[in-house]
Amino acid sequence: MPSDRSDYDALVVVSPAVAGGERKDQDRAAWFQKSHVAVVCDGTTSSPHAAEAADLAAKFAPLLFKGSPKVRLSTLCEFLLEQRLQSLSRPVVLKADTPAGMRDTLVEIVLKQRGQGFQTTLASAELTVSDGRALVRLVTCGDSAFYAFDAEGRLLVDSLRHSGPPAEPIPDGDAGGHCGSEAFKLAPGDSVLARVVCTLSDWPDLAAQTGIPPKHAGRWFVCKPLDAVAGARWGGDEVRRAEQVVLAPGHLLIVPEYLTAKPRDDNYRRYRRFVFSRQMRVWPSAGSAAGPAQTHAGSSVTAVLPDHFFAGNWHFWEETFPVGAHFVLATDGFYGCFSGAPDLWCWLERHRPNLTDEDSRDGLMRELHAGLESKRGDDDISFVWLRPRNS
Repeated sequence: MPSDRSDYDALVVVSPAVAGGERKDQDRAAWFQKSHVAVVCDGTTSSPHAAEAADLAAKFAPLLFKGSPKVRLSTLCEFLLEQRLQSLSRPVVLKADTPAGMRDTLVEIVLKQRGQGFQTTLASAELTVSDGRALVRLVTCGDSAFYAFDAEGRLLVDSLRHSGPPAEPIPDGDAGGHCGSEAFKLAPGDSVLARVVCTLSDWPDLAAQTGIPPKHAGRWFVCKPLDAVAGARWGGDEVRRAEQVVLAPGHLLIVPEYLTAKPRDDNYRRYRRFVFSRQMRVWPSAGSAAGPAQTHAGSSVTAVLPDHFFAGNWHFWEETFPVGAHFVLATDGFYGCFSGAPDLWCWLERHRPNLTDEDSRDGLMRELHAGLESKRGDDDISFVWLRPRNS
């Protein structure tokens, strides 16, 4: 089936905070219909020209997915640094009545501030729909977030929890191979041939250990991996070790049904081929209490472009989802209004009709700003909601 990304609509909301009669307005959010790229950027409050940085990064977003993400993001960061250098080169103009003894100190302060100019966070996703599945490629830096929910509202991915620390690339030839007697590695782009042992609902004890609710267990296959094929990896050698899964003899794979394709020949119905996904679990045995293969810890430091890119504190990955999944990109001002991703999703669902009406949406945003201000201080509120059409 050819790609048809028009199966999704995008709702883009940007609502600046207003304090003391002044708009903060340092968030940017956009949906590029032609390239099917969504982006949110949050300019750093303490950084001069942060709104300009967020604007530049948002406009650059479609180019992030046209080649190596590392090279593309490096180009964006070098441009932001060039803007910073231009700012530093401009003379500092002080008021004429500034005391002579304070002038050098004030100039030093201004130049120090300019040296931290043009900072922004970024979360950008490219969406491709093909063969009944949705492929998302994601590039992030900082605390702007990406969420994926299935058609029933179950959280599939929270990028703030799933983005691990930077890691070394996987060398060529490390992935792929046969699972009969040796361990091998899987990474984004690889595919696996496996034999279906049963559905997860047939093994309730194992289902309980995985944390998958009983009502969903029938939609997961318990499989024995047989063979793997290394596929084309987005970003080439830049695929990170944090993304890989190691399979050893005796391991079981627990795989969501939507990742698999049923063979046309019914004689081979017990055999499925599926693509690498963060959603699959690797289990040493049916009775093991080991956790899922993918576990990542968050960081207490808020990364920003361009500075943290050069320290490696940014992330990119790709993931396959059921075609009915919903995707939300959000700055911290939006998700900070809620106790967690499930609460955020409930709010979107509850107010879905009003969010498409400008007057009603403005009222909802005022309510969110008021609640946010009472909790931690007001902030710009921005998000992009990618919704399956006719859902």
